[in-house]
Amino acid sequence: AGFAGALFAHYLRVAGPSSLEVALSFQVVIWGVFGGLATIYGPVAAVFLLYPLTEWLGSFRSFGELRLLIFALIVLLVLLFMPRGLAPWLRDKIEVQCPRCKQRNGAWKSVCRLCTAPLQSKVTRAERLVGHQ
Repeated sequence: AGFAGALFAHYLRVAGPSSLEVALSFQVVIWGVFGGLATIYGPVAAVFLLYPLTEWLGSFRSFGELRLLIFALIVLLVLLFMPRGLAPWLRDKIEVQCPRCKQRNGAWKSVCRLCTAPLQSKVTRAERLVGHQ
C-alpha cells in the first residue's frame, strides 16, 4: 500500500490533503472487496471493471449524485451474490476439485495435474442432469 501511494503521489506530482481525499480511500477498499481479498488479480480486475463504470456513470450529468447510488447498488448486488468477491467466484466456476488429492484443476482438464486421477468435469455433470451421456 505504501509503494502504491508513493507511485500515486509521483503520478500526481504533489501529495497533499486535496489530492488524497477520503473518497479515493473508499474506492480502493471497494476495489479490493469487489475483486476478492484473498487474491492479487481480483482487485486488479475490479479496477479494470469499476473505474470505467464510475467514469461512465459520471458522464451522465443529469443524474447528479444519483450516479453514486447506482454505483453503490451495482457493487452491493455483486457482493450479495458473490460474497467472497469476483475472482474467487470466477475461480469456482472454472475449476474442479480432484476427488483423490483435493487439488483444484481447470475444468477443461481430464486428469488431475498432481496425482493424475481422472476428473469429472462440470460439463459432464450438467450433461448427466439433462440425461445425455
